[in-house]
Amino acid sequence: MNRNDFDKAQKVFNELDNLYKVLEEIDSLGILKGLEIKGTEGETKISVDGPIGGELHEMFRGRVRQMISQVEREIELATIDVPAIIRTIELNHFKAIEEKKWNCTYWFFDVHGTILVPTYKQDSISTQYYPYAKEVLQVLSKMPEVKMIMYTCSHPKELVEYNKFFAKDKIKFDYINENPEVENTGYGFYEKKPYMNVLFEDKAGFDPNKDWEYVKKFLVLKNLWPEDNKSDNNNKFYGKNSRSK
Repeated sequence: MNRNDFDKAQKVFNELDNLYKVLEEIDSLGILKGLEIKGTEGETKISVDGPIGGELHEMFRGRVRQMISQVEREIELATIDVPAIIRTIELNHFKAIEEKKWNCTYWFFDVHGTILVPTYKQDSISTQYYPYAKEVLQVLSKMPEVKMIMYTCSHPKELVEYNKFFAKDKIKFDYINENPEVENTGYGFYEKKPYMNVLFEDKAGFDPNKDWEYVKKFLVLKNLWPEDNKSDNNNKFYGKNSRSK
């Protein structure tokens, strides 16, 4: 773990410790039996008793538990050596959406050796997905803030077949080998190298046999995975197996 990650981990551990102390203090009060609020001149008086007091206590307790859960998720990200693709998505997508107020980012996906297992056969497209690739791409296809671009050296006739193949599996790519939404600027010429924020490419270090599962669990962590697809108990980021301009 580098120094920046250590400092971040230390910060969230301290925050977690403080939240647990708050929880202990709330529990030490017991169930609030009643609450009385008086006006400044005694003209107004509001009293609550019985279940309201208990609900108020549980409301405070529930909120602190929610905050603790969020900090625990941050600790998982801060203390475990995650793949580069996860850090890229966090930095170039989520932070850009939140801090720069972009309405989308552009994700490029290589096909052979990244999404699909290569066949190395002429006139025959690959059709075998790497583990978790299909379902991750299906979820990303439904996220309007993610623009998906197929990035491949496949022949034109193969691109037609791949488009049909992915569409059949409800995977939607917005463009192929281009990003016409981002035009040239004073500091960027995008006609030869299209603008991108996130790159899935085995030649750039993406491990298709492992990293798709990390991406899935990361989306679960971000509460972006459909509820009906959480049945494999991915409530933790790591299991045993594991812009618009």
